[in-house]
Amino acid sequence: SLILSVVISSICSAHEKKGAIRVSGLSALPDPVGFAGMIAGVSHDSLIVGGGANFPPPGDKKIYHDSIYILDAPNGKWRKAKQRLPRPLAYAVSVTHRNRVICIGGNDDHRHFADVFAIVQTKTGVKIETLPSLPHPCSQMCGALVGEVVYIAGGLKTPDATKALKTFWALDLSASKLRWKKLKPWPGPERFQSVSGSLNGTFFLFSGIRLRNDKGKPARILPYLKDAYSFHPKTSKWKRLRDLPRPAPAGPPAISLMNSRLVLMSGADGSRIDIPWQKHPGFKNEIFAYDVAKDAWSKGGKMPKGSSRVTAPMTAWRGGYVIVSGERSPRIRSPKVYFLRR
Repeated sequence: SLILSVVISSICSAHEKKGAIRVSGLSALPDPVGFAGMIAGVSHDSLIVGGGANFPPPGDKKIYHDSIYILDAPNGKWRKAKQRLPRPLAYAVSVTHRNRVICIGGNDDHRHFADVFAIVQTKTGVKIETLPSLPHPCSQMCGALVGEVVYIAGGLKTPDATKALKTFWALDLSASKLRWKKLKPWPGPERFQSVSGSLNGTFFLFSGIRLRNDKGKPARILPYLKDAYSFHPKTSKWKRLRDLPRPAPAGPPAISLMNSRLVLMSGADGSRIDIPWQKHPGFKNEIFAYDVAKDAWSKGGKMPKGSSRVTAPMTAWRGGYVIVSGERSPRIRSPKVYFLRR
């Protein structure tokens, strides 16, 4: 294992010190290139991932995938499921709920989808269950499960959209009749590729990217967003939080730490957007911790060299968190899988 260069004492108070976050490498995905925008979750204690997009050699065309991979144990090897996703798919939101990996929205190389489905591992393979569709197609949004409710924020409605969405939807998975509800969105600008988190019954929304119309084509607005918000289901109210130290869109979902902090890793801050992808040094590997009680950010060190990722899913598994594949620099994916735990 590698010891992540964030010592808990740098982001936790003295009574919380218990050592460092440990990062170990799980078996790499059985693909030499790797994928961006995969789905990931857990069903019956097995890690399930699927879909994603990449640029296989010679790298001039983006390909979307529909394969499903399963890892049954941290020391095991990935196996490819006989079943596939309903279609090639990437940049969806995925959450785990009661042994189901729920996949929401996403896109292929032609269109964005409103479809929602769940992947369940069975004794004979994996099964796909259909769930209620989103109010309209959406991709590159963020989302998180808070209790029994999954929340979805922002995103893009179509591949050629010149403005991001300012939508906030909720699906109560415990309801007798499942249906998406449109909720009041956050008190800030529209966005896509935001980072979400869930802690103590609250939904968190961090960073994101805005678009403008550049002669009929979408163009990203710089600087990227670094604002932050929390949504409290009991009151249905949003709260503006302290801004991030820097923009961090497209980073893995925020993870909880000691029931009082959320940790954000990497992210594409937009500072290197003009560098040709062949010369890009890779996305920044800083870690930031948000203290909910103090409404304060602190630097939490850095990810190990070469392990920073964007457009990579993260899911809780076996007492830790797993970061699956993703982009280490624009267009360049990695098949590596990391396991983080205390």
